[in-house]
Amino acid sequence: AFPSFSDVSVKVLTLKTLEYVCTGLAVADSAVPLKVATEVFAAMSERLLKEAGKMATVAAREGGTEPKREGTDDANEEKENDERRENAFRTMVQDAQLLCETLVKLLEFDERV
Repeated sequence: AFPSFSDVSVKVLTLKTLEYVCTGLAVADSAVPLKVATEVFAAMSERLLKEAGKMATVAAREGGTEPKREGTDDANEEKENDERRENAFRTMVQDAQLLCETLVKLLEFDERV
């Protein structure tokens, strides 16, 4: 659920709760939440790589010899889609950074996991 939240403060609270469960509860099995967080991070990383590839393809297309359709409804819609894709990509990068920082903290806390 972490990447689906739009409010950054909710994301931070979620990660702080994960840190508490893994480090602050004496009877907690820290391997389970850590495994889930690691799987989420791996999935996010894979998605980021795919999106980066798509964005590179779009950039190459725009820099290429394809005729420009400026001023048309299709061109405006395409530009809006590209902007939405870039905004989503930036958000995914920020989410991955937040999750990565949490994973590093957890691994530094307990090297057994």
